[in-house]
Amino acid sequence: MIKKYLSIAVLAALLIPFFCSPGYSKQEQEEKVFNSKGNVPAGIFDSEGVMKFTVVKDISTVEFEGHSFMHLYHGVTHDPEGFTTLSFARPERATAEITIPVDSITGYALGTEKSDLTKNIHMNLESDKFYVINLELLQVLPEKSGTGPGKRSYLAKGDLTIHGVTRPVIFTADMDVKGGYLHITGEYNSLNMRDYGVDPKPLFAIVKVSDVVDVRFDIYEELSKNDNSK
Repeated sequence: MIKKYLSIAVLAALLIPFFCSPGYSKQEQEEKVFNSKGNVPAGIFDSEGVMKFTVVKDISTVEFEGHSFMHLYHGVTHDPEGFTTLSFARPERATAEITIPVDSITGYALGTEKSDLTKNIHMNLESDKFYVINLELLQVLPEKSGTGPGKRSYLAKGDLTIHGVTRPVIFTADMDVKGGYLHITGEYNSLNMRDYGVDPKPLFAIVKVSDVVDVRFDIYEELSKNDNSK
């Protein structure tokens, strides 16, 4: 009987995060997007001029997920800041920078506020010394195949700075227009935090966690108010 209940507990620990992730649900995020007013026209991909877009906080999300023996843990922020400057006719010349205030990140284990890991995340990242996480775009690689008329999909190279350590990364960036915003999504899997000098502390002081996390971003940007390219 004890084994049976132990198995149920372990299964619950693995499944709950998929149903109770922190931050907005996908539906809540989309409601926020469509209840606001973006200024990016649907035909933006046909434009040839250089345009600057600015990240819209609150409706944008950057999140990561890792695991321990019994838990999935999840961190999220809705406060990324930054910009993208590009011409869709010459995307290889794009520039971009995204900055995340470390203190804006919240985290949970088991998908419930009873297991708030926000303090753990801030402690591991030493937010009192290293205030921000920063991604700087360095190069846009050739457009991926299969891109449709209402979407663009790229591979991109950049410098990612975490905990004061900067390392190169290559990631996918998909673009479409949603709710009047330039909508940029992508992911970077298997990010090893030890590469950035971060030594993750055990959850609840006893449960060892993996050094590796998967990162996803869901960014909404609007045309900068001083940009008349549209």
